[in-house]
Amino acid sequence: MLKKFGLYNFLRNSKNIKLIEPVSYLEMLLLENQAKGIITNSGGVQKEAYFAQVPCFTLRDETEWIETINSGWNQLIDPLAEDLSMLLNRSHIPDKTVQIYGDGCASERIVSGILSFL
Repeated sequence: MLKKFGLYNFLRNSKNIKLIEPVSYLEMLLLENQAKGIITNSGGVQKEAYFAQVPCFTLRDETEWIETINSGWNQLIDPLAEDLSMLLNRSHIPDKTVQIYGDGCASERIVSGILSFL
């Protein structure tokens, strides 16, 4: 599609963008963890960006992960109306203490509940 819309050579010659072949899931997670910001239309990548604590810009007008928007880690944007490079350069790091998916201690509470029941 990049070639179809005349963007391939422009992006390939950009000093700030690196075009790569598709990567595995684990390689994608490594890339996300090293990113300054993530621009995506993928629902899964939005959530992965939150866990990687990397600001995410979603090229959609809605998302299934509203909590990532409310926490400040994700922003819905119109790519035709917004300057993506400006967004990345002025992105801020939200409050990292917000734990929208729990505190990681669910298993301990489940075991404790089971033991107290027994």
